[in-house]
Amino acid sequence: MVNIIIYLDENFEAPVLVEELLKERLAAKISIDKDNVSYYIEDGHLVTKTRTVLTLQTKALHFSAIDNFLQDRFGEQVPLCSVPITQVNKRFDQFIRENTSREND
Repeated sequence: MVNIIIYLDENFEAPVLVEELLKERLAAKISIDKDNVSYYIEDGHLVTKTRTVLTLQTKALHFSAIDNFLQDRFGEQVPLCSVPITQVNKRFDQFIRENTSREND
């Protein structure tokens, strides 16, 4: 199981994307963090970027399907990463497994 973190530009309709991912059973649960501000240095200057961040709990084997899902809709411009969930209690494990079961699993 993993948390997949998706960084969307502000112009993307996050709730629509969330609904599609849940209906496709690619994620068991998704949270939206609006107006997430990140900072980095580019060409020696401080850059501030505001995005909407989605955090999905899902099975690790769904990473490629989620990446393809995003690329089909937005191209390769949407950054995402996966962070392993190393320990969960029985209830949370069952919730993720039951809500991400797909035909090819």
